[in-house]
Amino acid sequence: MRERIRRVLAWAWRHKPVVLGLVVLGLVGLAFMMHQTSGPAFCGSCHEMGYEHRTWSASSHSKVTCDHCHYHPGVVGMIRTKMHGLREAHVHLTERPTESEIGPGIAEVPSERCLECHEETKLPDEITYHLLRHTHKKHLDRG
Repeated sequence: MRERIRRVLAWAWRHKPVVLGLVVLGLVGLAFMMHQTSGPAFCGSCHEMGYEHRTWSASSHSKVTCDHCHYHPGVVGMIRTKMHGLREAHVHLTERPTESEIGPGIAEVPSERCLECHEETKLPDEITYHLLRHTHKKHLDRG
C-alpha cells in the first residue's frame, strides 16, 4: 500500500503542471456549480418546490434570492446548506428517504435574517396574502 502511494506521489511530482491544472479546473468547476445551484431558478426546478417558488415570485420578496434567507451565514454555513441540498437531491432521485434523511430542513428562516433587512418596529402584526394569514410577532418572539 505504501509503495503504491509513493508511486502516485512520484507521478504527481513529475507531472506538476497537469496536477495543478486539474486542481484549478476542479476548483473553478466547484465554484461554478455552487453559483448555479444558489439561485431561484435552480431552487424552483424541483417539482416539490413548485408552489413555494410560485408564491415567492409573486411576493414582495421576489427580488431577494433564496440563499439570502435560507443559507446559514459564512462559508461554513454555505457548505452546510449545500450538503443538505445534496442529501435532498439524493432523497429526490432515489425516492427512498432513510430515517436519518427525514428531518428538519433549511426552510426555516430565523428572525435575525428578516431583521437584517426589516426593522422590527415596521413589521406589521399580521398580513393576509391570498387568504393566507401570516403573523410576524410569533416568529420574532421565538427568535
